[in-house]
Amino acid sequence: MYNLNKHIDIVYFKTLLWCHEVQVSAGGLGKVLDQMLREHPPGIMSLVHPMFGDVDYGPLDEHTRFTIVVDGKDQEIVVYTMQSELNGITRVWYILSHELFNERVKTAPYPSSMTKVKTLRYFSLWNQAVALLLSELRPDVYHCMDYHAAMAPLYLSPETQLPVILVLHNADYMGVLANPSKLFKFHFLTPIFQSVVNSVNLLYLVVDSTSQRLTR
Repeated sequence: MYNLNKHIDIVYFKTLLWCHEVQVSAGGLGKVLDQMLREHPPGIMSLVHPMFGDVDYGPLDEHTRFTIVVDGKDQEIVVYTMQSELNGITRVWYILSHELFNERVKTAPYPSSMTKVKTLRYFSLWNQAVALLLSELRPDVYHCMDYHAAMAPLYLSPETQLPVILVLHNADYMGVLANPSKLFKFHFLTPIFQSVVNSVNLLYLVVDSTSQRLTR
């Protein structure tokens, strides 16, 4: 029989901590995480989030500290944790604190623009930190919500590689760079990605029109 009691590691920019009444979440992706936290099969869910500067997280335990090299300089990350259980799911949050993370606020969780050196340092720091946690926690599956921590497995050693689920929840905005001189004009990083997005949009239109016909 298949064992559902798995350890899944979920990395997500926004945060849901019900027991501390903390919510940094919006849109469909927040709803997906909320449902997973309530209805996932029994097991261990490790949830990794950056710490926002304007959020009161309540009491947290310090889990560990990492020193990571970004752009030739040592950077220390403090990892805080808390835990709760619901419906057989052991949910463990890992909240990562660093000045680059703490600069972000609930209303603007993502660094911008994507072409700034500071933003590149942010994501280098974030992905390396996630990789270190993956190496320590050794989950059965790494569930990466959107592209923000998709490079983390590249930092893993061959001995710590693991299955990865990468879900792009808004494919229109993945792999594109905005042209600041023209509003709503985007440049795709590769023609291949553009063709994939166009195919996804076409599939969505077909599915959506079919759904509308079925519900009438």
